[in-house]
Amino acid sequence: MNAHLRSVKLITRNLPPTNLDTISIRGNNIRYFILPDSLPLDTLLVDDAPKPKVNKRKEAIKERSKSVRGSGPQRGGPRGGRGGPRGRGGPPSIGFGLFTFKDCPDAYTELLTEISQAKDHLRSKGVHVD
Repeated sequence: MNAHLRSVKLITRNLPPTNLDTISIRGNNIRYFILPDSLPLDTLLVDDAPKPKVNKRKEAIKERSKSVRGSGPQRGGPRGGRGGPRGRGGPPSIGFGLFTFKDCPDAYTELLTEISQAKDHLRSKGVHVD
């Protein structure tokens, strides 16, 4: 998950701190965030944005496609004529990949070690971690 931040204080080794208006960080470079205790996470993490309205035409098409499913071959094949599968395939979801993560014991132990190091660092800064 990428992060887009505003009014950031960037601290790098052997250089003085720099204040930035905005910065974008690619997700694979982020290990953890240190958030202040004064941040009201209970109110900030609530999703109260309005849900997008579904177009009536799209709803009708969805209902029609439900009624013909499983009744033999349809026009365009099993994927509805929208093209074939893309990529190499693989597990159906990320959850499956996380579920089978123990198949790589070295990576699994490395991840657990990094998690415990991050928790120890946060505890040393006074943050409550389970």
